[in-house]
Amino acid sequence: MKHLFIILSCLLPSLCSAQTFSGEYTAEWQWDMKRNTNWLNLLRLNLNVPVFDGKGTIEASTLHIAKTNETIIADWQTFSNIEAENNVAAIAVLGYMHEW
Repeated sequence: MKHLFIILSCLLPSLCSAQTFSGEYTAEWQWDMKRNTNWLNLLRLNLNVPVFDGKGTIEASTLHIAKTNETIIADWQTFSNIEAENNVAAIAVLGYMHEW
């Protein structure tokens, strides 16, 4: 138990720094003027954690894509650019940024 307390007390200052967590959600309903419809969802989650007294930032972003039906028109660019296969937690950004 003592070791767990020591580990948690060492991690607490890094967990208390000012982090930024944000998200963007885009939804689209498609209709081909006949009977076919499709509903697309795109969710992007962003996380920025400042390190080294605010001069550096660890950045991470993930993309989540979901659709209800298969593509209703053969051309992917007919409706929008979020027409893609279902995907959960695809990494869009993962890295470190440093400002001089």
